[in-house]
Parts: sequence; C-alpha cells; structure tokens
Amino acid sequence: LPGTVASPWQDGGVYLITGGAGGLGRIVAREIGASVGNATVVLTGRSPLDEQRRRELNALRASGLTVDYQRADVADRNAVARLFDDVADNHGPLTGIVHSAGLVADNYLIRKDPEELA
Repeated sequence: LPGTVASPWQDGGVYLITGGAGGLGRIVAREIGASVGNATVVLTGRSPLDEQRRRELNALRASGLTVDYQRADVADRNAVARLFDDVADNHGPLTGIVHSAGLVADNYLIRKDPEELA
C-alpha cells in the first residue's frame, strides 16, 4: 500500500539494544515482540537488574521474545567486543542494533559544567 512502511524487524532476528533495561529500550523490545513471531533481544545496561526490571524482562519473555540481559558499558571498547562475541556465540549473527543508552543530564551545552560535559 502506498504510504506504508515495512517493519524493520525480521522474524528470527537477533537485536542488540543498548540501554535496554531503560524505558526506551523496553519500548523497542516490546515493538519487536509485537511485530514478529520469533526474535531475540539482547538488552544491555551498566547496572545489575533489580526486581522490577526482572519482572519487566519476564513480561517480554512471556510475549514470545527470547530475552538476554548483559551488563556492559558501551563506552568501554573491550566490554563491547566481549558483548559482541557473547551474542555471536549464544544467539548467532546480529540482525540489528538499536542504541538507546544514555544519561539524563539535561542542560544547554553552554551551561554544562566540566563534569557534565565529560
């Protein structure tokens, strides 16, 4: 149909979502689950999972997704290399990456102190 956009998600796909335990990452994972019958999402974050996040990831699993949470800091090149190796070894080649990691430090650039800027 004219004006329609094909879903970027593939059935059987393996998707890495940085910042995946955060709100935006979980929204993307839910969208993948709603769009395809079978997919794997590897969610990354720097923090260990608390009980609330575990429940949220279990809800994603209940929707039919294969969900793997990996602690990794995407600003650490070696951690990312290990993460890619782990994904390839356990889930196969990546189909896509969604970068949604970040920190909330809202401020205009001109008003940032050196620590915020770093």
